[in-house]
Amino acid sequence: MKNNALKKLTVLALVITLIFAGINIFWLITMYIPYCGYSYSLAQYESEHPANKQEEKYSFVISKTPYLGYDDYISVGIEVTDDMKGIVIGGIYIYPNIWGDYEYAVGCTENGDSFFMMEIDALGNFIPFDENDTEFNEKAQKILNDKQGEITQLIQKAKDCWGLDAKHDLKIGLKGMASDISVVAVIVIASALCLITAVLIWLLKCKIPFQSKFGAEMDAVYGTKEFGFKRTAGDYEFYLSNPQLFKNNGFLMAQKHKFSADRISLVIYPDEKGAKYFVLIGDTADSVRKSEKIKLEYVNKKVLCSNPVVIEHSEEIEDLIIQSGLFWGVK
Repeated sequence: MKNNALKKLTVLALVITLIFAGINIFWLITMYIPYCGYSYSLAQYESEHPANKQEEKYSFVISKTPYLGYDDYISVGIEVTDDMKGIVIGGIYIYPNIWGDYEYAVGCTENGDSFFMMEIDALGNFIPFDENDTEFNEKAQKILNDKQGEITQLIQKAKDCWGLDAKHDLKIGLKGMASDISVVAVIVIASALCLITAVLIWLLKCKIPFQSKFGAEMDAVYGTKEFGFKRTAGDYEFYLSNPQLFKNNGFLMAQKHKFSADRISLVIYPDEKGAKYFVLIGDTADSVRKSEKIKLEYVNKKVLCSNPVVIEHSEEIEDLIIQSGLFWGVK
């Protein structure tokens, strides 16, 4: 059925949207906002520690976070020139994590042209990448032993600047993001998030349940704003109009298939406490929602209404109510 396929596509699109939104929110919390915090902390550090002869040799770097990326780092480096001989420590590289399990690496150059890295823990202890690479592991361990003072100093510089305390990264990140983004941008982003959330809630609470419950046996209608689904069964036509955006005002309509000047249309607003029935008589250029409709009650299989037109056509209206009950199960 066309309607079943459309319903499945709608649900699939909603699920994909929710998953994508979840991925983005998770990335914002675990990567983007903390990195804004590192930028904020660096700015604070530089304002409190203006460059002097002792500090000029250090460079503090925060790599640019790619969208949805998780391979960025912060680093404290020392300038290395091509004329330096032997093993030279170029900097400490830190790969932050919101939960605090930071990864550390030491960058080295050999004779000014060969660059390699060694993974260490927060205390400067060597972590072999390959246990079987004995030659490199022994070389790395010797370098770390010989250069322990320089490495410890670089780690301390990083801690002085960024703290490296995962517990406050998110809070400082929010400060950094607020100081880095204009008020207008914040309002736009917040408004967009609120709008997306409101639409998702409306879809989950109003449109999808209504369409799933009453449109399962109907065919999609294209080119009309009033009705989204229709089904012709025998002498009867059944229509479904989805709720308007942010409203819970979806309705059903049933009428005889053959057109006439005094055509009777039964309009139903389903409700958990009981359906509300209205009658629309004759053709109208207005939409069903805007047209004047006659309200009636249906009690003990009888139409109750003081309107003379409804009384005159009570049998036809009762028939439409019965047919609607059989087709949609409304009561």
